[in-house]
Formats: sequence, C-alpha cells, structure tokens
Amino acid sequence: MIGIDSVSHMEFLRSLPKSYSYLTDIMGSITLNGYNIVGDGTPQAYLPILTGKTEVELPLTRRRYKEADFVNVYPFIWNNFSKKGYMTAFAEDMPGIDMFNYRLKGFKEQPTDHYLRTFMLDLVNEKGSKNLDCNGETSIVQQWFDYIEGFLRNYGKTPVFGLFHHGLFTHDADRGKLMDKYLYDFLKRNFEK
Repeated sequence: MIGIDSVSHMEFLRSLPKSYSYLTDIMGSITLNGYNIVGDGTPQAYLPILTGKTEVELPLTRRRYKEADFVNVYPFIWNNFSKKGYMTAFAEDMPGIDMFNYRLKGFKEQPTDHYLRTFMLDLVNEKGSKNLDCNGETSIVQQWFDYIEGFLRNYGKTPVFGLFHHGLFTHDADRGKLMDKYLYDFLKRNFEK
C-alpha cells in the first residue's frame, strides 16, 4: 500500500494525472469513490484500514494522557500477515509528524520487519526537516520508491505486505505534481515485471 498525505481524489487527478491514468487504465485499479476519512488527521484515515476500527474503538494511545498505551496494542493488519509468514514493512518520510508519533504515543517495539523511522530520524537530524528534497545527488522521492521496490524484490517467493506513507511533497506543500513522474515510473516498472 502506498499512501500520499493530504491528497484528495480531486487533487490526485490534478497533480498526478499520468500515475492516475496508469493505475486505472493499465493496472485496472478501482477508485473507492465513497471512501472518506473517519475523523480528523492521518491516523483517522488509516486506522480503519489497518485495524478495522476507529480511534475511539481502540485502546487509548494519545500521548497527552498519563494512562496512554503504546500503539503496539492496536490489532494492526500487518500482525496478521506476519503470522502467515509474510515479510512486513511500515515506512513514513516525515518522522517529526508521522501518524503514530505526533499525537499518539508511538511504538514501543518495532512494529514490522522493516521500519524506516530510525533512518528518517537520522536523515532529518543530519539535513534538517526543511532540506529533504535530495539525499546526496538523488531525489528523496526517487530514494523512497527505490526503497519500496527493494522491499518488493528482496524476498523472492516470500509474500510481502507493506504500508509506505509519503508526505514530504504533499503535507504542507503543493508539490504533489513533482512526484507524478516518480510514481508513474515506479508503477510501470513494477507492474510490467
């Protein structure tokens, strides 16, 4: 699963037309026209998909409450995949405001086999949160898709499940159109193999 933060269906059509066309016309993807966020914020968009429940139906994990638990107590779908022998991944590219650490208490233990948070924290500490367009000579968005592609390919016949949430170009900026080429190229390379 690849998620793009703060991008509505209409914004996706405007900013990522090549990718949208490839997803629907070539890959046969289905648009969930009735899907809408269940609350306010990124966790509320993902929790029903990842757990089958809304935040109010889950144990208290809001960091401002003393009795809050870590989000590991949630029945995440990747736990089910892991029990079935899948390799799992969870990655976000904005560690300062990521979905389970900004308002919620975060993970006490690493939630999946691959978890990008430590790398992204180190990258932000090294470069600063405002200087993440490139890492070396490569666009951070290209590196993001390279990371996903590596995860998909590294396990041969072992099944994989991953959630990769991108927000660097879209959360507080109108730069989604800059990633259309990267997403399109990623989809094309991986669908045709």
